[in-house]
Order: sequence, then structure tokens, then C-alpha cells
Amino acid sequence: PAFCTSLGRVLLASLPIEQSRAILRASERPALTEQTLTRIDDLMAELSRVRAAGYSIIDQELEVGARSIAVPINNLSGKTVAAVTVGVLAARVSVERLRDEYLPRLLDLKSQLSAFLP
Repeated sequence: PAFCTSLGRVLLASLPIEQSRAILRASERPALTEQTLTRIDDLMAELSRVRAAGYSIIDQELEVGARSIAVPINNLSGKTVAAVTVGVLAARVSVERLRDEYLPRLLDLKSQLSAFLP
């Protein structure tokens, strides 16, 4: 589900605000764990943060013990056309490590892919 996955959130954040809000309103948003954001206002605030930061990290919102990080992939004209994500076990990789070690590599991949996508 897009509302509680890093890949889904970077894709939702790439849409116009009202379009992402409409998608969230039309979607079921069950709390899959105690950390799952389900309220529209909370999700829209998170999408705003994702939009500003250029990446999303999910910490045990989809499943207890699972974390992920994602970045949007843009085409030559700057439009988001895809996203790339990495999932990890929370017991093995901290949120800080995702941000400090994984994010730079994902941003490098994003740069490489964005250089030739139509």
C-alpha cells in the first residue's frame, strides 16, 4: 500500500498535493503496525517532508521489524517516472544507517538513471 511504504510515499509526494490527498482519501489505510500513519493530515505532512527531502524512510509502518528507504527516479524533463527502494531488517540496519550509507548510493543511482530516461 502506497500510504505506508517508502516507494509509495515518494511516488505520492511527486504528485500535485490535491491529487495525492484524493488518492489517500479514496484508499483504505489500516494500521498495519503501531507505527503506521493512517490519518490524512499526518500522511500529508509526511508527504510534504518527503517532497522537501527527496527521499522517504519507513520505520516499521508496513511490518514490525522492517525498514525501507526510497528515492524517486526522474526522467530528463524532471518528471518522476519510477522509484527505487531498499528494504532491510530493523534489527540489522538503523534509520541513521539508512540515511547515512544507503541514501547516498540511492541518490547516485537516481542521478545515473535520470540522465537517460525519456
